[in-house]
Amino acid sequence: MTVTDDSLDPAESDFSSVVNKVAAGKPDAIFFGGYYAAAGPLLKQLRDKGVKDAKFFSGDGSLDKGLVEGAGAANAEGALVGCPCYVATPDVTDEKVKKFATDYKAAYSADPAIYATEGFDAATVFIEAIKAGKVTAEDINTFISTVDFAGVSKQVKFEANGEVVAKDIYMYQIKGGNITLLGKASEAKLG
Repeated sequence: MTVTDDSLDPAESDFSSVVNKVAAGKPDAIFFGGYYAAAGPLLKQLRDKGVKDAKFFSGDGSLDKGLVEGAGAANAEGALVGCPCYVATPDVTDEKVKKFATDYKAAYSADPAIYATEGFDAATVFIEAIKAGKVTAEDINTFISTVDFAGVSKQVKFEANGEVVAKDIYMYQIKGGNITLLGKASEAKLG
């Protein structure tokens, strides 16, 4: 396998230097480690340059409808995005996540963005700590070390070092102009 890398200035709009290098390399796959504001136009320019069959992958910074808007639905079709966040896409079947999305949209007139479920779970932990009378940093941290509940995003439980026990990465794919959930990376199948 041959791996090459390059960089671009996300503030620019013309990525032809990178696009020409990628097109010349005839890649099987492209990983873009940036945000949707550059990922969309980059993907459009790649597809316009004839890089049609290469799988396009990105991380959480590209998990936004702006990726599709910037690339165009046809150009974004099949693009994959990995994120440790559980986003309430329209195809999610988990009732707790669907309810969260409905409640969020009713409260804020917007769909929940990435890390909204994780933010909700984090706030829930602190609210429960305060309800339990824990108000100092030390008491709150001690309380957090005992937490273990099914959150909206994942099982909320912490390791001794403070890291969340659940380390799932979720895979999303653009299908029909929409961000769809494929599932946990360890289980996901390309659609």
